[in-house]
Amino acid sequence: MKNKRETIIAFCILSTFPLLHAPAFGEPTTTKINANKLIPPASMPTPEGLEIQKKIEQRDFPEALNLLNKYLQKNPRKVAAYLRRGQVYDIMGKNTEALIDFGTAIKLDPKCVYAYICRSRVYMSLNQNEKAKQDLLMLHKIDPARFKAIDTKKLDNAFKESDALSSQRDKKYPFLNTFEEARAAGFAGDYGKSYRMFDQLIKDMPAHKAKFGDKEAASRFAALCYYNRSYWFLTHQRYDLALKDLNMALENSPNYHDALMNRAKLYDIIKNPALAKKDRDRAAEIEKIRKTNPNFGL
Repeated sequence: MKNKRETIIAFCILSTFPLLHAPAFGEPTTTKINANKLIPPASMPTPEGLEIQKKIEQRDFPEALNLLNKYLQKNPRKVAAYLRRGQVYDIMGKNTEALIDFGTAIKLDPKCVYAYICRSRVYMSLNQNEKAKQDLLMLHKIDPARFKAIDTKKLDNAFKESDALSSQRDKKYPFLNTFEEARAAGFAGDYGKSYRMFDQLIKDMPAHKAKFGDKEAASRFAALCYYNRSYWFLTHQRYDLALKDLNMALENSPNYHDALMNRAKLYDIIKNPALAKKDRDRAAEIEKIRKTNPNFGL
């Protein structure tokens, strides 16, 4: 489902946001974008807002949600806060709550294009394509200078084509659904379930890798699994096992920026400043490269 909605969003707005394109790790022919970058940093320059942003960046979504709830009690008309909370709900797989928040953002600001984009993604994940289409058609009406008019016939065909691609992907790579479910469990704070699922994915990794026709895609998938499992070890202060997983993630994908940064933080914890600096320096190099080549690394 996520591949489907990213493909459709890309079809509608990639010409407007050209730097958002990034190849999918699973199916090289599937267009994928980072939807988080569609929403600008939340306009909440208060201590509470900065703390919320910090929790989101740390992927501590349950605590981010808790802070957002408190923030909205004090600021019930803050559109950016509803967008952020809706985004967190979406990541956690809470579709109904996400739709309510994006809808509230639209009521408060009917010209908020980001709310329409985000809500359309949720509708697509629920197979409510007509509602998703209506939200996407609103983009041109709101801001014709930034969003081109969408040909509805082409959009309908894109839905059909994306559904077909998703079906093919599910048949060929059924374990990708397990990966998405494991990530969702982690985002929702169910670290035990997330760990068990990633652990099984890693145990079966040789068979999964063999399914990919693309060696790089297979390595990226393995790197993502090890990286995600490392979070469980970190939360339980199993630093030795977390380090092994981060090493494996970087062995499979040497230019994995977030894995380098997490390993640097881990080296700080175990008091190895030299290796921490080495990882941060490499991460900084990747950031520079991405200014001209956004798709570099993982």
